[in-house]
Parts: sequence; structure tokens; C-alpha cells
Amino acid sequence: MVINILTTIIILGMIAVFCYINYRKCKDDLEKSLYILLFFVSMVPIVIYYLDRYDVPTYLGWNINVDSQNWLSFLANYSAGIISAVISAVVLVIVTILQIKKNNEDNIERDKENLRV
Repeated sequence: MVINILTTIIILGMIAVFCYINYRKCKDDLEKSLYILLFFVSMVPIVIYYLDRYDVPTYLGWNINVDSQNWLSFLANYSAGIISAVISAVVLVIVTILQIKKNNEDNIERDKENLRV
């Protein structure tokens, strides 16, 4: 059990270090926010899994008068919904930025052609 916990902490630490190193290298705010989101998106399922595996809510007394199985199901579904919404929003923002850049390039090219004529 101790080996599993240490392995989990090492993996979470490696993910955190990877995100932090790449966060520091980024110059664009969008990239920085993507690495922050990547960190949280990768951490939430791991934390929920280990909270359930080692039955932490029972040890802390959080499951009094609560059906812990339904609560865990709700928490997992809720976090999955939040994570999917975040990923969708990031993809939407990236695609929108790329379309705006392409549109600006097309406008500049069209303006050059109009000035030439």
C-alpha cells in the first residue's frame, strides 16, 4: 500500500513538474492557460480514483448520512463534465484564433491586390 501511494505521489509530481516547466517556457497567455488546464485535467481523475480506492471519505467521517456510492458517481460525472467543457472551450478558442489569423491574412492579400489594380 505504501508503494502504491509513493508511486502515485511521484507520478503526480512528475505531471506537476512537466506542466510547470512548460508553463515557464510559454510566452503566450493562451499557452500558459492550456498548461494550467492540462494540470487540472490530469489531476482530477487521479485524485478521485485514489480517494475512492483508499476510502478516504470514510476515514474522515464525510459519509455520515450520505450514500457514498451515489456521491462518488455524482462527483465523477460532474468532474468529467467540467473537464470535457474545458477541453471543448480550449479547442474552440484555438480554432477561433486560427480563423481570425487566416481571415486577416486574406484581407491583407485582398487589399494589396486592390491597391495594385
